Amino acid sequence: MTLEDRVAFREALLEHRPEKEWKQYRPQHQSVYHGTFALEGREVSGTELIREYAQKFPADREYSDRGTLNRMLSECKVPQFSFTDPDVMRGFLLSARSPVQWNKYQPSYHTFWTLDFKHMGIDIKGQMLLYNIFVELENQRNGTFYAFVDYTPERNPEMYKKVQATRSGSFITKAFEIAGLTVKSKSILQEDLTSERLREILLTKRTEEEWENWQGGHADFKSTWFDLEGYRNFAGASLRRRYQELRGKDRSVKEMFSEAGIKVGGNPELLRKTLEDRFEHFYSVFDDPTGVRNLFLGIMSEEKWAKPQQYSPLRKQKVAVNGDRSVSIHTLLHLFSIYKHNAEQETIDTYIGFNEAQSEQHKGLIQSNKKALGELLDFAGLEYRFIPDISEVNLHDPTVLRRMLFHATLEGRDFSHTELKNAGIQQFRKARFRDPTTGVDIAGQSLMIYFSALYYVKEHPGVGLDEAAQTLHKGKSNLAVMNEILAKAKF
Repeated sequence: MTLEDRVAFREALLEHRPEKEWKQYRPQHQSVYHGTFALEGREVSGTELIREYAQKFPADREYSDRGTLNRMLSECKVPQFSFTDPDVMRGFLLSARSPVQWNKYQPSYHTFWTLDFKHMGIDIKGQMLLYNIFVELENQRNGTFYAFVDYTPERNPEMYKKVQATRSGSFITKAFEIAGLTVKSKSILQEDLTSERLREILLTKRTEEEWENWQGGHADFKSTWFDLEGYRNFAGASLRRRYQELRGKDRSVKEMFSEAGIKVGGNPELLRKTLEDRFEHFYSVFDDPTGVRNLFLGIMSEEKWAKPQQYSPLRKQKVAVNGDRSVSIHTLLHLFSIYKHNAEQETIDTYIGFNEAQSEQHKGLIQSNKKALGELLDFAGLEYRFIPDISEVNLHDPTVLRRMLFHATLEGRDFSHTELKNAGIQQFRKARFRDPTTGVDIAGQSLMIYFSALYYVKEHPGVGLDEAAQTLHKGKSNLAVMNEILAKAKF
C-alpha cells in the first residue's frame, strides 16, 4: 500500500502535532494514547488510532502499541525524534561533560550507565540512552519498528538478551561516533606498530634525552603508563606484548627502543652509577661476615645449626637481606656465587648480574647446593652439620648399619634389637632406621633396596646409587637382603 492509502492517518497525526514538533518530540506513550486525534471526521484516542492503523495495515510481525506508533509515523512519512540523530546525541552527551572531558573518557558501562543526561526536555540515564540507541540501530539494520518496550524481559526474553550488547565499551563508543565526539576507545593491542608509530608512542611519555637518562629497568618499563589521545590508557607491558605479537616473542624491550631509534638508559655516567647502586643494593650483604651470620641466626640459633639439618628444606627458608626485600637461601646462594665472581674482577665494567650469570658463557657459575651453603656458613663463622643423602652413606659399613638398627622404630614406637632379630620381612619393611650420628632416617624397604644396589654401584663406578636403585632397579627388598643386613651388623 502507498502513502495515498494512509493519507487519513497522516493528516490525523499532523493535525495533532506539526512535523517540526514530531521531530523534536519523544512520544510519551500515556500522553499519546490518551490524546485526541481527528480521523476521517471522527475523534479517536491515540490508542484507537494506533489499533485502527494496525488493523487496516497489518504488520509482518507483532509490535507493541509503541512499536506500531513508530511504524505508523514512518509509513506516513512523519518525521520522528531519533536518538541516532547526530545533533540529538551530541546534545545529550554534552549535557554531562565537555568535549575536552569526553576526550579523556574510557568507555565503560560501569561509569556510563549511571550518568545523567538532559536534552530537549528529556532526562535520561546513560543505560536507557544506550538501550534506545541499540533499538534504533537494530531497526535501521533490519527494517523493523520496535520500541524498547518490545525488548523487555516480560515481553520478549530472547530479544532482551540482545540489549546486553550495550554493556561493551565498543558499543558505548558508537554513541560518541554518532555525536562526532572523540573518546579513548582504541586499544594498543590492535595497533599496527610501525617503527615510526613506536617512536611516536614512546616520545609521548619522555623526550629522547629523558629516555637516554632514564634509570628504570625492564620491570619499571612494564609498569609505565601511556596516555595517548583516542587510546585506552595502557602500560608498557601491553605495548611490548603487541610488539612481540607483530615481531616475534623473543623480542626485548631494548630491541623495541632500538627499532624506534631511541637510546634508552644510554648515558654512560648514569649507567655506571646505576650499576654501582644495583650491586651495592643486591650484594653488599656479603661484605660483612657478621651481617651474613645474623641472617642465618634469624632462622635458628647457633645450637640448632650445629645439629644435623636436612639441606632441602633449608633452601626454602627466607632471610631478610635488607629492609625492603627477603630472599630464599636458594636465591642467596645464587647471589653469593655472583658476588664471588665479581670480587675477582678488576673493574666494575666486567661485573655480571643475575641474568648474565645464567648465560651459556657463565654456565656452572651459579651454585645452590650443600657445598655452596657450607661455604657461606663457614664465611659466617657458624658451625653446622647436614644430614647426608642416603647415597652419601656407606651402607656396607657394619658400624653405620649397627647404629641404624639400634635406633629403629615401628609404627611410632621403639623397635628393640631383640624384636628386630625375630622380625619378619613385612615388619622390617615398615620399620624406620635412624643413624643419630649423621641424622640419616630411612624406611626398612628403602634401606634394603639401597643396601643391595650398592653392590652394583661398586661394580659400575660411573653409576650413582640413586640411579642404580631408582632408575635401573638393581636393589632388592626381600628376606635374603634383610638377613644380610642383620648379619653384617652382627645382630
